[in-house]
Amino acid sequence: SEQFLSKRIYKIHFLKKLIFYFNSINKNKKPTTLATIYNKCHNELLCILAPNNTNSSFVFSPYSINFAMLMAYAGMDNDTKEEFEKVYCFTSTADVLNKMYDFNKLINHDDLRTANALFLEQSYSINDKFKENVVNRFDLDFKMSDFKNNSEGERQIINNWVEEKTNKFIKNMINKNVLNNTVKLVLVNTIFLKMKWVLDFKKYSDSFEFTKNDDNKTTVSSMYFKTPNLIQYYNNYKYHILSLPYANVDKIYNGYSMIIIFCKETDWNNKFTNLDICVLDKLELTKVQLYMPKFTTEYNIELVPIFEQMGLKLPFDEMEADFNKLTNTNDIYISNVIHKVKIEVDELGTEAAAATAIVKKRKCRNKGSDKNTKKIVLNHTFQYFITHDKSKTILFSGVYNGD
Repeated sequence: SEQFLSKRIYKIHFLKKLIFYFNSINKNKKPTTLATIYNKCHNELLCILAPNNTNSSFVFSPYSINFAMLMAYAGMDNDTKEEFEKVYCFTSTADVLNKMYDFNKLINHDDLRTANALFLEQSYSINDKFKENVVNRFDLDFKMSDFKNNSEGERQIINNWVEEKTNKFIKNMINKNVLNNTVKLVLVNTIFLKMKWVLDFKKYSDSFEFTKNDDNKTTVSSMYFKTPNLIQYYNNYKYHILSLPYANVDKIYNGYSMIIIFCKETDWNNKFTNLDICVLDKLELTKVQLYMPKFTTEYNIELVPIFEQMGLKLPFDEMEADFNKLTNTNDIYISNVIHKVKIEVDELGTEAAAATAIVKKRKCRNKGSDKNTKKIVLNHTFQYFITHDKSKTILFSGVYNGD
């Protein structure tokens, strides 16, 4: 009938509109990138670490931390897995592991090296699927250990492995009494980079006065451009942002930079800035005369309490942790997440290393202008980030406070 035909045409029209609506949502919905996952976690870590280190320099590697945690995530199941995905804001294990593999392969070259290892108690066994997804895929050094009878000797072996992979930058990664006869496995990630500046810094330079965050003054060794250089630069009412590139043979796909955020006020406390990826698009080539400190910073931290503040609790809960995808016995939990970093910045470039160890125990139950030269002296507390340029992934993040 005519009435039936009219209703059918209306339904078809309605369905077309509905399909168009959902297509438009999917079209505008941006896929979750690995940089988004890594940098979100970086921002949350920084929000916790910064207020606890207002009067001292610190540095950490969100890349190393997240890489180690995501390898551990591959073994999580049920509520533990869901909680991890909620904190990290993603849902596909396979997709994330594939992105990790591709990106890790991309960034490894002569000037930047990552390494992974799994030290497994010899009387313990892990699932073949976990071996396939993590151990084999990421070419982990897979080593059988005797934590049950010789935990101190195994600690030395792990520390020596980390020291070797970080060019002796990271020493004594795991302290005494961390490992014991209940340890079933230790999962380790390291990252080491040594890169030279593209820019021409003066090799021998003077010192200048530096104002620390508590208003105390100190004298720091400095370096500066011999002549003003065109660099990527941006400023607003709150801060200056500078991008100092490193020399690299593959600048199109594998360039790296140190991003510096320098607040215009000397009181840095509560003014730290999470690096907004979008703000990097505002940088323009500007002629800058830069004076900055040379510095070395070492930092180590136990991250379990930090992750618990971020809302990630189940993997560390002796009674509730579920690692069924790692081992059929499902009788382990994460007891420690140890992170240690060292960075040296001087006229030649930057040398930095980080290591993250996860200990699992058995449950007891451009365009720009160079007309006006900007003179910038980094003479009070500032932030810095070492980033992979193309993906804008943050590899290292720190605050220099004159110490």
